[in-house]
Amino acid sequence: MDALSGRYRTTLSLNLGVMALTLLLGGFVVQQARRRERLESRAREEARVRELERQLFHAERLTTVGRLAAGIAHEINNPLEGMANWLSLAQGAADKGDAAAAASHLVRVKEGLTRAAGIVRQVLAHSDPAKAPHEPIDLNQVLRETQDFVQSRKEFGAIDFRLELSSDHQMVRGSR
Repeated sequence: MDALSGRYRTTLSLNLGVMALTLLLGGFVVQQARRRERLESRAREEARVRELERQLFHAERLTTVGRLAAGIAHEINNPLEGMANWLSLAQGAADKGDAAAAASHLVRVKEGLTRAAGIVRQVLAHSDPAKAPHEPIDLNQVLRETQDFVQSRKEFGAIDFRLELSSDHQMVRGSR
């Protein structure tokens, strides 16, 4: 009977050990599932934030393009309005038979056309920097402006920039 009782106690001890191990492993699995759930939730939140940032950046670009288009439209509209006025005056002068006044007004229309064409050329020069007109530029000044710009950026705040520029003007031909 003692042998049977010993076996029973051993089996009971083993079963209790297995149950304790099962509870421990079950707790570990639950803990890992919760951790995975938190990580997945955080990943979804980060993806949502990235998408919102992308949308905000896109909206800012559209706003910038809209402002640029409005500025260009305004700059081109000014000479167009002037040309319309000068053409109206030229038409009136021509109707009265005053050819000299009509010719004078048409000269002003041509000036407006030249101005509008210049604005379009400037816009095109900015769209393709390789075709931008070259002019004399003080390289020292460009470097100072670049340093000011870089130092104004928070991501470069910890970097100390120093320029050692020539005392005389360093002129080069190029496009700002």
